[in-house]
Amino acid sequence: MQKKLISRFTAAIALSLVAVSFAPVAASAQLPIKFGASAGLSSPAGKLSDYTNSGYNVTVLSELSIPLLPIGARLEGSLNHFTWDRDQVVGLNGGARSLSVNANAIVNLPSTVLLQFYGIGGVGMYRVTNAVEIAGGTFEKKSESKAGFNAGVGIRLPVGPIAGFMEVRYHTVSGSNGFNFVPITLGIRF
Repeated sequence: MQKKLISRFTAAIALSLVAVSFAPVAASAQLPIKFGASAGLSSPAGKLSDYTNSGYNVTVLSELSIPLLPIGARLEGSLNHFTWDRDQVVGLNGGARSLSVNANAIVNLPSTVLLQFYGIGGVGMYRVTNAVEIAGGTFEKKSESKAGFNAGVGIRLPVGPIAGFMEVRYHTVSGSNGFNFVPITLGIRF
């Protein structure tokens, strides 16, 4: 069962990477598909904040938005990484991370001419890994794949066909003993 879940997770990440590789084709055809990337701070929440420090987030995305409609869709692949809090986990090196593939709905909110506000949320698969350095410099890892969801808000600053954006979202992973986090990201969509 776990191997089947891992295979599906790997296939979803591969599909996301293939979609991103077609960015020049989509741009030249004037399709309503945009591609992008973002990075930023990822802050642990809930039980995860008891034993980890803030970390980082890196995301690649493809987004479908049809002009004059207030809704859109986004497929994204993300990495969130956190290091152990040395005050709470004494003598151990390592950290926790989440690799995820998410399908999100985007709802465009009333906006100004220069700034576009939106809400975003969806579901995904999260591969959660905890790694601990043990004697001799080797790492012991424990990984599990679980479903989860996310919700948040964002703001876009469009400049021609390119848009910068900032997002804040809350992610929670089901049945993962409190693996919750809040990435604050800056990105570009083209």
